[in-house]
Amino acid sequence: MDQPDTREWLTTNGLGGYASGTACGANTRRYHGLLVAALEPPGQRTVLLSRVDETVIVGGDVYELGASFWSSGATAPEGFHHLKSFRASPVPTWEYQVGLGRLIKRVASVPGKNAVAISYRLEGGPPVRLEMKILANSRDFHGDTHGHPDWHFRQDVLPSPAHGEGARSGSRPRMARPSGR
Repeated sequence: MDQPDTREWLTTNGLGGYASGTACGANTRRYHGLLVAALEPPGQRTVLLSRVDETVIVGGDVYELGASFWSSGATAPEGFHHLKSFRASPVPTWEYQVGLGRLIKRVASVPGKNAVAISYRLEGGPPVRLEMKILANSRDFHGDTHGHPDWHFRQDVLPSPAHGEGARSGSRPRMARPSGR
């Protein structure tokens, strides 16, 4: 796609929680998120998982699949260029072209639980490496997230149980404690 598709999608869990966003992957409203839980129903909802930014590496080629619109007017990354199709039903489904293969992503709220299921399937092409940046949160869904200069984050690549010790195919986000001042 040449332009970002900002049509919106929504999937609910039956408890008052939901996952929602845009077809291009950018969160354009404070109410967007992959896990917005009704921890204190009926009205109180909490954004727990804002988004997941995926990067697919095929040989030496890198495909960033996420999208963000910044207040400066910039858009980065521009993953919508790799998006070949999106459909909202029966569950939100994205199809990305990554090299010779297609990566299919699906998102569904889990009925009766404050949980979300996200699946990825590669069709065709050579093996790929999928890297994910998990953007977690814990804020009221009416509020905004603001950074702070004392926040320091890092992600460490950990071995995947499926590939044995020393493999570098999975990552787990870790938050470093703010430095005391």
